Amino acid sequence: MKTANYQAIDIVIPWVDGSDPAWLEEKARYAGTDAAAGSVDDAPVDDAPARYRDGGTLKYLLRSIELYMPWVQTVHFVTWGHLPEWLNPDAAGLHIVRHEDYIPPQYLPTFSSHTIELNMHRIPGLAEQFIYFNDDLLVTRPLKPTDFFRRGLPVDFAVETALCGKYHHSVCGIQLSNSEIINQNFSKRKVLRENPLKWFHPRYGAAVFKTLALCPWPRFSDFSCNHIAHPFLKKTFEEVWDKEYDAMDETCRHRFRTMNDSNQWLMRDWQLVSGRFIPGRADTGKAFLLGTNLSELKKIFREKKYSVVCINDVSYHEPEDYARTVEELQVCLEEAYPTPGRFEK
Repeated sequence: MKTANYQAIDIVIPWVDGSDPAWLEEKARYAGTDAAAGSVDDAPVDDAPARYRDGGTLKYLLRSIELYMPWVQTVHFVTWGHLPEWLNPDAAGLHIVRHEDYIPPQYLPTFSSHTIELNMHRIPGLAEQFIYFNDDLLVTRPLKPTDFFRRGLPVDFAVETALCGKYHHSVCGIQLSNSEIINQNFSKRKVLRENPLKWFHPRYGAAVFKTLALCPWPRFSDFSCNHIAHPFLKKTFEEVWDKEYDAMDETCRHRFRTMNDSNQWLMRDWQLVSGRFIPGRADTGKAFLLGTNLSELKKIFREKKYSVVCINDVSYHEPEDYARTVEELQVCLEEAYPTPGRFEK
């Protein structure tokens, strides 16, 4: 699907095998650093098992990418060093990337997804335009390059929302850290005045009223963000690192993720407030918690209402029988994506 206006688009997928004995041994050696069991600078450390568990969705994510996004140039598979036993490391279009291949040595070893994410722009050979996928995502219908990038810009939606947590130890601290950086670098009034159609666009539907309701507030609070695939430009990461090096460096020096870190959502927020995006729909994806009624998930696979779905494993919603839940999910995904692809042995 290459046209005169087509630019290469890559995908980045980080993955960890939380059951690997060698990885667990190294993780244990650093468990006392960064106050891993307690806090860093009074910020709680998030070292929950859900951060490292493999729910078995990766195989089906790769099948779905091959099936519905055949135009992707390269899938950069980021790993500590271990690989799934079924993965074909020599598959066409697959680039195995180890942490030491791109993360600066002063931040290694790391057990924080934030460090892995904030340095993605350093991956050797990464295209300027890339899409970030977590391994718990699935593509559910055919997608085009223009669903993610148009005229060299990410397709996204700018909807402001109030920052309010629902669960103890949620990601609100991270969102607040990102918001502080955004407000230090951008004037909300200037942003809205310079790009009004990007903030009040009909493609957002009723979500526009969230931004309207927060217009009297002089600073940005937070931004609506679907837990799905996100398009990024490498130059956004480079710009944020240039302007906010100390904040990025502080987060990356934490071996384990903390509740006051910044994360890759900051890069998305930066693209929005800088006007570096094309308005798109706000309802193209849907997130589920692991253990959700599988009949609803099967209906989505059947009707293809959403482009991407997320099956999120979180510590505050632990299934009563984790092993059985994952096994049932595997059966569901095998029915939805029955054909092995080039990424498998």
